[in-house]
Amino acid sequence: WSQVANPDPTMTWNAKTQRWTATVPLLASATHLDLVFNNGAGSWDHNGGADWHFTVTGTQPPNEWTMNGIVDADAVLVAQNAAGSRRVWAGIKGTTLYVATEDAGEGDDVFVFVAANAPGALRAAPWSKGGQVASWSAFLADENDNDYEGWFNALGATFTGAGNPQASSGPNGGVVEGTIDLAAYLGAVPAEIALAAGPFAPGNAGALKSALQAPAAVIANGNLEANEYLVLDTCAITIPAAGASAGACCPADLDGDGTVGASDLSAMLSAWGATGANPADLDGDGSVGAADLAALLAAWGGC
Repeated sequence: WSQVANPDPTMTWNAKTQRWTATVPLLASATHLDLVFNNGAGSWDHNGGADWHFTVTGTQPPNEWTMNGIVDADAVLVAQNAAGSRRVWAGIKGTTLYVATEDAGEGDDVFVFVAANAPGALRAAPWSKGGQVASWSAFLADENDNDYEGWFNALGATFTGAGNPQASSGPNGGVVEGTIDLAAYLGAVPAEIALAAGPFAPGNAGALKSALQAPAAVIANGNLEANEYLVLDTCAITIPAAGASAGACCPADLDGDGTVGASDLSAMLSAWGATGANPADLDGDGSVGAADLAALLAAWGGC
């Protein structure tokens, strides 16, 4: 029972077919429709408490990232060091961020730091490493001494809770890659995302290998400074949904057809008043309302 239609669709009597009917707009990624009936006077038909469930066909499946230790073909190369020995790939599908960099199989522990909008003040590097790192919102880690990779939160603790973090690494010479649902973790997809990949020598107090950072270090001082992150407009790395125009970044295109039109308006009205993570929450304030409608109308037309 997500994306609940609000207000409830009103059915009308069709004398010709002798049936009550209603039309309900659906998001392009919908896979099933759940419903119950009410006659407006307190009588329900809810299938004996099991509700009614119908499979939706002809929709577009949501884009997904593949976790297999190989860079996804549609990820964007966003940064590399001067020698090209360390690179960073990124992309966003829906509200899920993908990042990847060369794995830790070459003798280093590797971290990909992610900061929403901008990194914060310097703080102690994670995992008791040497030096400092500008504060992150989350980071993906790959350990050289074993086959461990995973996400850690803003406090540097093992990731738990919202965000559905996923991670994978391939054999030596491959990449470590991971995904995190930004909207679920942060409450909304930020306008900008800051990324930096830092290899550290293994073990406690292992030093940052400044010459191998990506983006390249501004000052090779053993710290990963705020100005050594790459700041990206999230729109620039958003991968369009199937059917959308290439390179489009169009949050108001709720049905993913490459234009903002009547079906997107219907989807927003169906989600009206919803709270929490919701594609129709265009202003990211946690609820679907007038500001979101204004944003949709301002984007009306082709993406």
